[in-house]
Amino acid sequence: MQPTDLKLRLQPAQRAWLDHYKDAENRSLNGALCDLIDRAMKADPLKIVVRQCDLSGQQFFAVSVGVYGEDFPEGQDRDAAISAARAKARQLGLSIGAIEFRIENESGPAFGAAVPSLDEAA
Repeated sequence: MQPTDLKLRLQPAQRAWLDHYKDAENRSLNGALCDLIDRAMKADPLKIVVRQCDLSGQQFFAVSVGVYGEDFPEGQDRDAAISAARAKARQLGLSIGAIEFRIENESGPAFGAAVPSLDEAA
Protein backbone atom coordinates (compact mmCIF):
# COMPACT_ATOMS: atom_id res chain seq x y z
CA MET A 1 0.00 0.00 0.00
CA GLN A 2 1.36 3.39 -1.03
CA PRO A 3 1.69 6.03 1.74
CA THR A 4 0.06 9.38 1.07
CA ASP A 5 1.36 12.88 1.77
CA LEU A 6 -0.52 15.30 4.00
CA LYS A 7 0.01 19.01 4.46
CA LEU A 8 -1.17 20.06 7.90
CA ARG A 9 -1.66 23.48 9.52
CA LEU A 10 -1.38 23.49 13.29
CA GLN A 11 -1.96 26.10 15.94
CA PRO A 12 1.26 27.03 17.80
CA ALA A 13 0.14 25.21 20.96
CA GLN A 14 -0.70 22.09 18.92
CA ARG A 15 2.73 22.12 17.31
CA ALA A 16 4.43 22.62 20.69
CA TRP A 17 2.45 19.68 22.12
CA LEU A 18 3.32 17.50 19.14
CA ASP A 19 7.01 18.42 19.41
CA HIS A 20 6.92 17.52 23.11
CA TYR A 21 5.19 14.21 22.32
CA LYS A 22 7.66 13.24 19.59
CA ASP A 23 10.61 14.04 21.86
CA ALA A 24 9.11 12.13 24.80
CA GLU A 25 8.42 9.11 22.58
CA ASN A 26 11.78 9.42 20.79
CA ARG A 27 10.06 9.56 17.40
CA SER A 28 10.20 11.64 14.27
CA LEU A 29 7.36 14.07 13.69
CA ASN A 30 5.92 11.71 11.08
CA GLY A 31 6.29 8.73 13.42
CA ALA A 32 4.58 10.61 16.25
CA LEU A 33 1.63 11.58 14.04
CA CYS A 34 1.26 8.03 12.73
CA ASP A 35 1.41 6.66 16.29
CA LEU A 36 -1.30 9.06 17.46
CA ILE A 37 -3.52 8.16 14.50
CA ASP A 38 -2.97 4.42 15.09
CA ARG A 39 -4.00 4.87 18.73
CA ALA A 40 -7.13 6.78 17.68
CA MET A 41 -7.97 4.09 15.11
CA LYS A 42 -7.73 1.37 17.78
CA ALA A 43 -10.17 3.32 19.94
CA ASP A 44 -12.49 4.07 17.01
CA PRO A 45 -11.81 1.59 14.18
CA LEU A 46 -12.56 2.54 10.60
CA LYS A 47 -15.53 0.64 9.15
CA ILE A 48 -16.75 0.05 5.64
CA VAL A 49 -20.54 0.30 5.94
CA VAL A 50 -22.98 -1.49 3.64
CA ARG A 51 -26.48 -0.04 4.02
CA GLN A 52 -29.65 -1.78 2.96
CA CYS A 53 -31.98 1.18 2.48
CA ASP A 54 -35.72 0.60 2.42
CA LEU A 55 -37.30 3.90 1.38
CA SER A 56 -40.90 4.29 0.22
CA GLY A 57 -41.12 0.70 -0.92
CA GLN A 58 -37.84 0.89 -2.82
CA GLN A 59 -34.81 -1.09 -1.69
CA PHE A 60 -31.22 -0.26 -2.62
CA PHE A 61 -27.75 -0.75 -1.22
CA ALA A 62 -25.11 1.89 -0.55
CA VAL A 63 -21.52 1.57 0.67
CA SER A 64 -19.43 4.15 2.52
CA VAL A 65 -16.10 4.48 4.28
CA GLY A 66 -17.17 5.15 7.85
CA VAL A 67 -20.68 5.57 9.14
CA TYR A 68 -20.93 9.15 7.89
CA GLY A 69 -18.79 8.86 4.76
CA GLU A 70 -20.00 9.69 1.30
CA ASP A 71 -21.62 6.70 -0.39
CA PHE A 72 -19.82 5.29 -3.39
CA PRO A 73 -21.67 2.54 -5.31
CA GLU A 74 -25.40 2.52 -5.01
CA GLY A 75 -27.73 -0.02 -6.55
CA GLN A 76 -30.20 -2.81 -6.00
CA ASP A 77 -27.70 -5.69 -5.98
CA ARG A 78 -26.72 -6.76 -2.44
CA ASP A 79 -23.86 -8.97 -3.65
CA ALA A 80 -22.40 -6.13 -5.75
CA ALA A 81 -22.51 -3.81 -2.73
CA ILE A 82 -20.76 -6.40 -0.55
CA SER A 83 -18.14 -6.98 -3.27
CA ALA A 84 -17.53 -3.22 -3.47
CA ALA A 85 -17.15 -3.08 0.32
CA ARG A 86 -14.65 -5.96 0.27
CA ALA A 87 -12.66 -4.29 -2.50
CA LYS A 88 -12.55 -1.01 -0.54
CA ALA A 89 -11.45 -2.86 2.61
CA ARG A 90 -8.62 -4.53 0.66
CA GLN A 91 -7.62 -1.19 -0.89
CA LEU A 92 -7.37 0.40 2.57
CA GLY A 93 -5.60 -2.61 4.12
CA LEU A 94 -8.53 -3.39 6.43
CA SER A 95 -9.72 -6.87 7.38
CA ILE A 96 -13.05 -8.29 6.29
CA GLY A 97 -14.16 -7.72 9.90
CA ALA A 98 -14.13 -3.97 9.18
CA ILE A 99 -17.23 -4.39 7.01
CA GLU A 100 -20.51 -3.63 8.77
CA PHE A 101 -24.01 -4.23 7.42
CA ARG A 102 -26.86 -1.91 8.40
CA ILE A 103 -30.53 -1.71 7.57
CA GLU A 104 -32.11 1.73 7.29
CA ASN A 105 -35.54 3.10 6.41
CA GLU A 106 -37.25 6.51 6.36
CA SER A 107 -36.93 6.71 10.14
CA GLY A 108 -33.20 5.97 10.13
CA PRO A 109 -31.42 2.83 11.27
CA ALA A 110 -33.74 0.02 12.29
CA PHE A 111 -33.32 -0.76 15.98
CA GLY A 112 -30.99 -3.71 16.44
CA ALA A 113 -30.31 -3.97 12.71
CA ALA A 114 -26.59 -3.17 12.73
CA VAL A 115 -24.60 -6.36 12.31
CA PRO A 116 -21.01 -6.09 13.60
CA SER A 117 -19.39 -7.51 10.48
CA LEU A 118 -19.87 -9.75 7.47
CA ASP A 119 -18.18 -13.13 7.63
CA GLU A 120 -16.25 -14.68 4.74
CA ALA A 121 -19.34 -16.56 3.52
CA ALA A 122 -21.45 -13.43 2.97
